[in-house]
Amino acid sequence: MSEVTEKYPLDTSEQRLTVKEPVPRHDTQGDMDENERLRRAMANLAKNMNRTTATYMEACVHCGQCAEACHYYVQTGDPKYTPIWKLEIFKQAYKRESSPFAPFYRMLGLKKKVTTEQLAEWQELLYDSCTMCGRCSLICPMGIDIATLVGQARHGMFKAGLIPDELHAVAQRAREEGSPLGATAEVFEDRADWMADDIDTRMSASSSST
Repeated sequence: MSEVTEKYPLDTSEQRLTVKEPVPRHDTQGDMDENERLRRAMANLAKNMNRTTATYMEACVHCGQCAEACHYYVQTGDPKYTPIWKLEIFKQAYKRESSPFAPFYRMLGLKKKVTTEQLAEWQELLYDSCTMCGRCSLICPMGIDIATLVGQARHGMFKAGLIPDELHAVAQRAREEGSPLGATAEVFEDRADWMADDIDTRMSASSSST
């Protein structure tokens, strides 16, 4: 039995084969406390704020067309998968801290502070339910580049150590070994030797010209 089959077992007792729905995970990296994670996330979300981002945040008219373009929403019908909703914590931080009416939002309590619980919840929406395919950006009548905003929100989550463990491992491997797949110089040389034997052609991965 493969590892994938063990993790997502097939239910053969029903008429049709089904895969058990995976439970959302809230992965964390680093030894930061919750306050430090929140501070880093907000600092990096604010760092990505510029005139273009602010225009996008103010331009949404909540028409819902992006929902019909998202395959996650189309398949589930769950409003939380609406593309623009995936940016809600980004928008919440903008409205409260950087928008023209930020003082009023804070004074009247119209926009609450983003919490660590929200960051954990939005980890699933930003990473596990978006492929950044850009369909929502293409269909938006206001020209909002939702996919790019998702990427910026992911950057804030990454700096706070709130990304899926698998992505963190890939980033660590790329930083330490120079390749996200672990293709070190030794691995490359071994693969070149294997290819040389396989195609019966002389290849040298150790020469200065390689």
